[in-house]
Amino acid sequence: MVNYKCSFNSLPFFLKKTLILLDEPDLSLHPWALSVLAKAIETATKEFHKQVVIAIHSPVLMSQFEPEYLLAVELKDDGQTVMKRVNEIENIQDLLEEYATGSLYMAEMIAPQSENGL
Repeated sequence: MVNYKCSFNSLPFFLKKTLILLDEPDLSLHPWALSVLAKAIETATKEFHKQVVIAIHSPVLMSQFEPEYLLAVELKDDGQTVMKRVNEIENIQDLLEEYATGSLYMAEMIAPQSENGL
């Protein structure tokens, strides 16, 4: 995790408009390290004004971010890919107040992965 922090503080990082893409950064990270990663990402976006896009399936990492910052991506029956902010998904706003986003993802209330998802 130190490498993330160092790269955010390096001079070239400040001088350029930066898009950071992370594909499954949660693989082989301890849950505690996921929270450190989430804080580093928050620092990059809020303090250094970087845009960060992360592809994740980790309910633990997903729950580290507010629902309005998460996009759910689904493949519809007609082959169309649809993206929605998690806080705009119908019928789950009240659940988002009570449960972690990752828990709702595991229950397939967000971006269901199985054929019989809700």
